[in-house]
Formats: sequence, C-alpha cells, structure tokens
Amino acid sequence: AATAAVAAVHLLHAGYLPRAVKRLLPESAAVLLLGVAGGAIVRYTTSVNFVGFNHDVFFHILLPPIILYAGYSLEELHGDVFFSNIRSICTFAILGTFISTVVVSLLSWAAAAGGVVPLSLTECWIFGALISAIDPVSTLSIFESSHVEDELFNVVFGESVLNDAVSIVLFRAASEFAKPDYPATAGNIGKAIGMFFLVSMGSVLIGLGVGALVSIGLKWLRVGADGLATVIFFLFGFLAYSAAEAAHLSGIITILLYGIFLGHYGKRNMSRTDKLVTGNLSHILGWVFEGIVFISVGTSVLADRNHSFNFSFIAITL
Repeated sequence: AATAAVAAVHLLHAGYLPRAVKRLLPESAAVLLLGVAGGAIVRYTTSVNFVGFNHDVFFHILLPPIILYAGYSLEELHGDVFFSNIRSICTFAILGTFISTVVVSLLSWAAAAGGVVPLSLTECWIFGALISAIDPVSTLSIFESSHVEDELFNVVFGESVLNDAVSIVLFRAASEFAKPDYPATAGNIGKAIGMFFLVSMGSVLIGLGVGALVSIGLKWLRVGADGLATVIFFLFGFLAYSAAEAAHLSGIITILLYGIFLGHYGKRNMSRTDKLVTGNLSHILGWVFEGIVFISVGTSVLADRNHSFNFSFIAITL
C-alpha cells in the first residue's frame, strides 16, 4: 500500500502539478503530507492501535539501499565534485555538527531552566546530538527534486552522511556521562575523542575493504552476464553495513564508501547487462524505500497514540 501511494504521488507530482507548485512542494514533502493525512484518518476515525515507526526496519532494511544507490551513482551523476570538496565536507561534518550540538543543547537547557520541558543538562546534550545530524534521506530527496547545483548537492549530502560518525560519538559520550559512575573527567573526555576516530576509521576500512574485495572478485572470477554480479553487489553491501552496525560503527559511512568504490572500480568488471540491471535496480529500490520512509514517518506523527506534543519546545527547537 505504501509503495502504491508513493507511485501515485510520483505520477501526480511529475505529470499534473504546475511547475510553481513543484518548486514549493517537493515530491518528498508531498509524500510526507500524504502520510500525515493517512495518520489523521487512522487516529480520528478508527480505533486501530498504530504501532508507530519501526526503527529497526528503517535502519536495517529501508536505509541501506538508499545510501547504497547514492554512493554507487555518485561518480556518474556528480563527477569529481564530491571529492574536490572533501575538505569542506569534513569541516561541516565534524566542526559544524559539534557546534550545532552545543547550540541546540544550550538552548534546550535554557528551555528546561524556564520550565518548558523537564530535561537535565545531560539529557539536553543527548537531544542535541540526536537532532543536529542532517538526515541524508531527506537531503537526497529534496535536492534531487529541486535540481540544485552539483557543488551544493555534494557538500550538503556529504556532510549529511559523514556527520553520522560525529553524532554517534556525541550521543554515546552523553549517554555515558549520564551515568552517575562516569564523571566528565579529562580521561573520559579523551576516550570520547578516541571513540570518534575509532568509529570513523573503522567504518571507512570496512567499506573500502569489502568494496575492494568485491571488485577484485568480480575481476578475477570473470562473472558472466547472468545477474550474479548484481546479487554479489547487493549481498556484500548489506553484509558490510550489518558488520559495521554490529561493531557499533557507522553503517551509513560504510555502505556509502562501499557504493562509491563499486561505482568507480567494481562496475568496470561487470558485463554491460549487469551494469544496467545493477544501476536500475539500485535506483528503483532507493526511490521506493525513500518514499516508504517519508510516508511512514508522516503516518506515525498522528497515528501513534503514544505521542505527546510539547509545542513550546518544538517551536524553540525549530
């Protein structure tokens, strides 16, 4: 049902809406609003107990194909723009995310001090780490539908992916410091900084290592044009992502670099048929799952009866 709704919105948005409306209402926003409308119907006209947005399904099923396609198609769609701006991307991802976390945490703490929301300083830090990381799914969807310049697309998209490692470290550090037996000493802060480098380098090594392994395997095994190369591409991509997540690293960074490596080296060892099938299938899966994410998030806003809204805190956060 969600896939059919996404397809219907795509057809309506592409073929029937005026150009001015398309600029103001990207396709991703239209799908999100459709989900909100569906959630309102479920909440106010039925007695269905909506279970809410399943985070495990999102992180282990829906997200990997979206990021995998983004990495695999990066060279073909955007050339060398991504790598020529890698310094800016890393600066925004590391320093920008840290500054954003600090600012959001302090504003949340001020709101808590004013009685708007009952949060401690450590809980405000946890909230700041969670909210400061730009979502790569929405970034991809909105920028692709708006046809922004390659340089802007790659800087913002690259930052939205690489800041995952920073957010993981900040969140884990805040969670540890929230424990009574884990004070904010110089040694513990040093451990948090070391964890950032561990998460970053570990994710990079797994992604590039598995990408190199698959590329070499496709070259020396000389896989025929029977679809096996496509199966290997997706199978090892999910294995790399799962391995990184199991090791408490960043699966997003891992599968992005895996896709980039296969998009540059691996597909040169595929047959023309496998190249076409792999590219089209990854595109379709990324597009469909991206739409399912937006419609599911929109539905859960109102359909989940366990949600309670603090509009004052929401306004401060925005």
